[in-house]
Amino acid sequence: MRCGNGDRAGGGDRAARAYRTILRDRAFLRLWALTALIVAFGYAQYSAAFPAFATGEAGLDAHQLAFAFAVNTVAVVVAQLPVLGVLRGRRRTSALAFAFAATGIAWAIVLAGGGAPSPATAATLFAVAMVALAIGETAVSPSAPALANDLAPDALRGRYNGVYTLAWTTGFAAGPALAGAMLAAGQASVLMLTLIAACALGATGSLRLARHLPPGVDVVDGVEPDALLQEPALA
Repeated sequence: MRCGNGDRAGGGDRAARAYRTILRDRAFLRLWALTALIVAFGYAQYSAAFPAFATGEAGLDAHQLAFAFAVNTVAVVVAQLPVLGVLRGRRRTSALAFAFAATGIAWAIVLAGGGAPSPATAATLFAVAMVALAIGETAVSPSAPALANDLAPDALRGRYNGVYTLAWTTGFAAGPALAGAMLAAGQASVLMLTLIAACALGATGSLRLARHLPPGVDVVDGVEPDALLQEPALA
C-alpha cells in the first residue's frame, strides 16, 4: 500500500512540531550543552590530548603511557558501585557538577605531571589523574543521560534521546579538533589550562541547571533528597 502525499506531509509536520518542542525546552538544551562540554573537554581528551601531552611534555614511553590507561580502566570498574552508592538520593545536577570537578582535577594533575622532574614521577602523577578522571566518568552515567530521559515527554522520548546523542557526537568531534589545533601550535600547557577552565564552567553550569528542572527530575534513583530527611525512622 502506498502512502499518499497527505500522509507523508502529516508525518513531516509531526516531526517538525516534535523538534520545535525540543528546541523550546530550555532545560534540555542546557543539559545538551553541558553534555557536549564534558565530552569535548573530558572524554574526548582522554584519547586526543592526554597521550600527546604525556609523551611530548613529560617524556613518557609507551609502557608508562599504557600503565596510565590501564589504571583508568581498572579505576572505572572499581569505582562504579561506590560512586553510585554515594550519589544515590542526591541531585543529578550535583552529580554532574562533581563529574566536571573530578575531570578538571584530573587535568590539573596532568598539567603538574608535565613539569615533573622525571618521567617516572610524571607517570605516577598521570596514574593518579586517570583515577580522578575515572571517578568523574562514573558520575556522568547516573546524572546527564538520566536527566535527558526524564525530561522527555513519553510521546517524544525517542526524539529527545536521539537529539541528546548528538551532544556526544558533537563533543567527540570538537574535542580532538581543539586538541589537535592547540598541540600543533605548541600550546600543550595552554590546552590543559583550557580544559580545566572549561570543567570549572561546566560545574557551575550544572549547579545552575537545577533551578530550571521540573520537580522530581533532579534526583538519582528517583528519591528526592529532601524526602530522605522527612521519612520516619524504621522501628
